[in-house]
Amino acid sequence: MEISTSVLEDAARRSRHFILNVAPAAPVSAETLALCNVVIANEVEAESFDLAALEHCVVTLGAAGAVHYQYGTEVARAGALEVEPVDTVGAGDVFCAAYALMWAKRSTDDDALRYAVAAGSLATLALGAQGALPTDEAVLAWLARG
Repeated sequence: MEISTSVLEDAARRSRHFILNVAPAAPVSAETLALCNVVIANEVEAESFDLAALEHCVVTLGAAGAVHYQYGTEVARAGALEVEPVDTVGAGDVFCAAYALMWAKRSTDDDALRYAVAAGSLATLALGAQGALPTDEAVLAWLARG
């Protein structure tokens, strides 16, 4: 949401697969949202649109994890890892990138959500956005712990 509405709408129309993170919160037309394969929002942002109108909407819940809705019905839920956060800057961006990666790999809803939540949680373990980027190996190791 840090680009112009016209660029956003054009990208959504031209893309075969379009994942939109609606942060920072800004108005998005229902038509643009309908062009998205997945909309990612935090709890507050998600209140501004109709979940039942979206094919896939992932709502992040901070320390409580995230929920994946399909046309307003919950299809997956993942709890956050129990970590001692050092800095939450960039955790949402890591979550979105990890989710997009798993979406591109055609993972199940549960697997994509668990992976993204784990990556976002691990991103809070160091200072700054770039210094805390978890590797695929680190995320998979945490997931293997159960």
